[in-house]
Amino acid sequence: MVAVLLGLLGNVALHACAISGGLALLYVVERRRNGRLEKRKSLLLAAEILLAFYGFAIWTVWPPSDLHLYRPEMGESLRLKIEVELSRGLNAMALGVLDPPWLAIPFWILLWRYLYRWRQVIYLLPIAALEAFSTQYVYLWHAGLVVPTLITILWLAREERVDDLPAPRWEQAAAVGLLTYAIVCQISWTAYAVAFDSSHPYSPDLAAAQYLAPRVQAGDKIAVTPLRRNMSETYAVGLEPYFPQGLFTNRKYPFWLYSTRDRTEEAFLEALPGHPPIIVAEFARIVTPPRFDVAHDLTGPKVELLYNNGYILTHTFCAEQPLHLHNQIQLCHLIFERKR
Repeated sequence: MVAVLLGLLGNVALHACAISGGLALLYVVERRRNGRLEKRKSLLLAAEILLAFYGFAIWTVWPPSDLHLYRPEMGESLRLKIEVELSRGLNAMALGVLDPPWLAIPFWILLWRYLYRWRQVIYLLPIAALEAFSTQYVYLWHAGLVVPTLITILWLAREERVDDLPAPRWEQAAAVGLLTYAIVCQISWTAYAVAFDSSHPYSPDLAAAQYLAPRVQAGDKIAVTPLRRNMSETYAVGLEPYFPQGLFTNRKYPFWLYSTRDRTEEAFLEALPGHPPIIVAEFARIVTPPRFDVAHDLTGPKVELLYNNGYILTHTFCAEQPLHLHNQIQLCHLIFERKR
């Protein structure tokens, strides 16, 4: 049963697969240490079941040959690669726990000391597995996995702990203070996100889709393009579910496509001379403020190209996504239409 549950966890996401592997290793080490390890035949059967689950998970996410995302840069030095990987791993250990991130250093040191006193340092294996995998890739929702994993290992460690010498009073106070502050951070972040989401649009998709719906029904052709070279037109995929028949003339796939064979932008440049009535330009800013401003952001080669082809900005649909107690990303659908 443990193998099946860990195998199902491993098929939720690759980061969850790393956590599952850490929990599996912890299970074997702890059971062997306590002399409760299953018989060899039963253990081998469980290992085969678990490896089958892991194999299926890896098979489903094995990158195709045309994947263009997260390829190592040819010019990267070994030092730069190590720095990037370490920063990703440390970011995962700090971003989802408390703020400012540097407080995660004493937080994890004190946690290690407490588990060491309980003789349960091995219970950090799932966290270590998650951190190791996060050196390759981590984003906000992956960093958030640290907290439920931490709750899990503390719950398991408490069941099996062996009390040793009591911690010094200053250490107890520091640990309680940091843990209390981390809990306050989690509650306040949740409260901020709920309040923000109830009073602000989390996504610009609905408002933009409502504006475009009559034009789609009228048969107007719509093309999509990024406003900047470092932005992606793929954010417009959020509009696709509102129009099951397909929305953009130059975008073949109604989902995120991380392929070097994606010709969306090439198809846009080919369609532009035909002057489609509407062009949706995608704007994304990772850190806000500053927010999208027509006077400041409506510049650059793509804007000039649209102006030269007789297009003007008629509508702007923007939304922001919260992170901690501020907003982390702004997405905008900019509607350009031909002058009449």
